[in-house]
Amino acid sequence: MISIYTHTNNPLKKEFWKYIAKKAIRKYSGPDAVLDSLKRGLTELNIPFQINPYIRKYDTVHVLAGISILENMISKKEQGKIKTLIAGPNLVVMPSDKNNIICSPYIDAILLPSEWTKEFYEKEAPSIAHKTNLWPAGTQIPTLQKAEKTNDCIVFKKDVPIEIFDSIIEELKLKKIKHTVIEYGKYKYPDYLKVLNKSKYIIYLQKVESQGLALQEAWSHNIPTLVWNPGFFTYANGHTLYGKISAPYLNDANGIFFKDIEEFPKKLDLFLKNIDDFTPRKYCIENLSDKVSAEKYIGIIKNLNK
Repeated sequence: MISIYTHTNNPLKKEFWKYIAKKAIRKYSGPDAVLDSLKRGLTELNIPFQINPYIRKYDTVHVLAGISILENMISKKEQGKIKTLIAGPNLVVMPSDKNNIICSPYIDAILLPSEWTKEFYEKEAPSIAHKTNLWPAGTQIPTLQKAEKTNDCIVFKKDVPIEIFDSIIEELKLKKIKHTVIEYGKYKYPDYLKVLNKSKYIIYLQKVESQGLALQEAWSHNIPTLVWNPGFFTYANGHTLYGKISAPYLNDANGIFFKDIEEFPKKLDLFLKNIDDFTPRKYCIENLSDKVSAEKYIGIIKNLNK
């Protein structure tokens, strides 16, 4: 039914060797998680697909990542060799990036992981507003393991001012809360899972997330989250976004936000007081599982092919 690409197969392109190097060092990133979720979900639904094929057998093509392969598929669509071309979500940060490639008239649909990213693309490039589709990647729902919760919380440090991070650690020490710091880019996925199984909740520190797959992973393990959300983010071009920008899918079922360090102690107390009332795993199963994500994905393709 669909041919999915994340990189070019042309060895004359840098993109091909970048992919090879990444595999050689076993680097696992967000785009890898998106692809893995999609493969699991489509397999669960018995939907035929192929990944980065040298010989393409389907006329519906999805370029999930890779500018070189997107350029190639746009050319094939222009020549009438592809029926439907889908792009995203791991291609560009802004619609104007890479010579406005995402705005090509030969792309039929653009997939974006959250409401704020969709809103941002539509404001920055009104001509593609009719093509944007909300599609969050899913998360594998694990079998819960019985593990002793020897750690109270994980402090997930991503992009946060050092003064906020230091103040939070101080507050946790003051309240004698056992914690483990996980720093983005300095941990391996299996290590995250090990700490996750031993922890009761997560304090998540990141300015902006297009989706938040590490958060979803926690929710799938039934672990609620207390998330820093400054409430706005300004891009280099001066465009400012407002709302749930640090955790687009956070809600009453899986956690709460705090705005700044002044608000943190009060929100931490409120969070801990109500911690048994959160149902993050249930929310994840119903809204962000591999299967639910794949069903939304197939729905988008069916609408395109009507």
